Amino acid sequence: MFTPSCYLENIVLLDSGFTHSLALDKDSYVWTWGLNSCGQVGDGSETGTVRATAVEVVDGEMCTISGHLEDIAKVAAGRSGQYSLALDCNKHVWAWGRNAEGQLGCGDTLGKLVPTQVKGENGAGNLENVVDVDAGISHSIALEDSPNRYVWCWGYNLFGQLGNGGTTLSSVPVKVKGGQQGGEFLQNIVDVAVCCGWYYGESGEWGSSYALESLAEGGKVWAWGDGNYGKLGQGPSDLWPHYTPIKVKAGAQNPQNPDVPLVNIVAISAGNHHVLALDSTGKVWAWGKNESGQLGNGEASYLPVPLPVQVLAGEQHSSGPLTDIVYIDAGFEHSLAMDKYGKVWVWGRNSHYELGLGKHPTNYAGYELTPKLMPRTR
Repeated sequence: MFTPSCYLENIVLLDSGFTHSLALDKDSYVWTWGLNSCGQVGDGSETGTVRATAVEVVDGEMCTISGHLEDIAKVAAGRSGQYSLALDCNKHVWAWGRNAEGQLGCGDTLGKLVPTQVKGENGAGNLENVVDVDAGISHSIALEDSPNRYVWCWGYNLFGQLGNGGTTLSSVPVKVKGGQQGGEFLQNIVDVAVCCGWYYGESGEWGSSYALESLAEGGKVWAWGDGNYGKLGQGPSDLWPHYTPIKVKAGAQNPQNPDVPLVNIVAISAGNHHVLALDSTGKVWAWGKNESGQLGNGEASYLPVPLPVQVLAGEQHSSGPLTDIVYIDAGFEHSLAMDKYGKVWVWGRNSHYELGLGKHPTNYAGYELTPKLMPRTR
C-alpha cells in the first residue's frame, strides 16, 4: 500500500476536470494530478502518463526563478476536457494541455505540455486585465476587468459558443457580441461560466456559454451556443443554437409572465448540460438536462427543462424552496450548494457516490431528486 511521506496542504482553491484536478496553495503555486493524456497536468512530462500524486506545475513561458508557475489567483480544469487554465495576479491567463480546437488561446492548435500565455485580440500581444476564467471541453471564457466588463471566448465554435456571431473556431480570444443586450459587445458582466456539452459516444463539444450581468443592471443571465436540453433557457419552442447572447427567461421565477428575463441573480454555475443560478434572496434556480435529477425540482426526466425551475428544499425544510444559499456549483450531472451556516446540500446523479452521502439513494435508481444534507465522517 502506498504511504505518502507528506500531504498536500495550505490549499485555498480547487477545481476538477474529467480526469485531472488542480489545486492552488496559499503561496499562489499550482499543484495538479491525474491523467496526463494531453499534457493537462502541466509538469512537462510526456502525454499518456498518469500522475497518481500531486506535482507542481512548471513555469513554461512564465520563466520564473523558482521554475514553477507562480503568483496565480485562480485555476480552471477543462470540464470533461483535457486542458487547464490559470489566471495570475497580474490578470494574465496561462493555458496548457489539449489544444486541437484552439481552446488554449495561444494562436495555434498544437497541444502544450507546459503553460503558455493566452494571446490578445487577433493574436496581438497577450490577453490582459482578466478577473475570471472558465474552461469547457474545447472552448474557454474570460471576463475582462475594465469599465465595460467585456467577455472573451476562444476555441471550438460549431454551435456559436464563442458568441461572436460565427461558427468558425478561434485559437485566439474574440470579444462576445452584444446580441439582445443591444450594444456592439456584451458588457457590465460580473460572472462567467461554460456548459461543457459532452455527449456519450459523440466527438466534439456541444457547449454553451453564460454571462451574468451586474445586480445594478438587473442581475440578468445571458446565454449563447448550443441549445440542446433547453440549456439556454428559452422555452420549449427554442432548443436551437444561438450565436450571440440572449436573455435567459424567468420561467418559474415569474409564473404569470415566464418569458420575461430571469432577474436578481448574483451567481451562476454550469455543468455538462445544466445550469444553476443563485438569486439575491438565497434561492436557487436551474434549467437544462434533468435525467439525473440535477435540477433538484423533485423530478428526473429525459425531457428537457428549457425554463428555470426552483430547486426544492428537500431535507432542509418540510416544503418550499431551498433557502439561505450563498454558493452554488454544478457538476457533470450533479449539483452542490452551501448555505450561510456552512452546510453543504447535494442532489442529482450519485452513481459514483459523487454526492458524498455514503450510500446509493433509495428513492430513485442512482439519483437524488431533491437536496440532501452532506454528512461528515467524524
